[in-house]
Amino acid sequence: MPGWSVEPESPVGSAPAARRGSSPRPARIRSASQRLRYSARRAYAYRVAGPCEGSLDAGHGQALFQLATELVEWFNAVDATYRSDVRAIADAQSARIDAQMGQLRAELRQEIGGLGADLRQEIGELRAEMRAGFTRADERLNGRMEGLKAELLRWMFLFWVGSMGTIIAILKL
Repeated sequence: MPGWSVEPESPVGSAPAARRGSSPRPARIRSASQRLRYSARRAYAYRVAGPCEGSLDAGHGQALFQLATELVEWFNAVDATYRSDVRAIADAQSARIDAQMGQLRAELRQEIGGLGADLRQEIGELRAEMRAGFTRADERLNGRMEGLKAELLRWMFLFWVGSMGTIIAILKL
């Protein structure tokens, strides 16, 4: 009596698995996009092989086929449930991480703003110190220049007197 067997579907693009004692069946011709769409729908794909050389009669083979079909559908349902659960968990985690990142970003901006205010204050203090230092240096420089000016005038007067004395002596000769 002919029976039925259930085998996992071959990977996309490969030939069906050859079995001992059976002739190879021609593969159903599908485009690559159809195979990808079909395999993406189910986590556990199956295909039905033709009659096998077993001692199962048609009723048992049909029951086995139905049982295997239900089992594959149950696996697909469980897989879909887990996929939706994982997707929900991932979405919740993503939302939580986004919220934490937003909070950290706000805290960081506040801290940077505080650091900016501190930096402005320190720069203002440094400017005041620099102005005071430049004022002191300017006063010292002005005092030294006044002293040099007075000394230069003395030397100029001395040179002038010496030059006049030399000129008068030359003219009298």
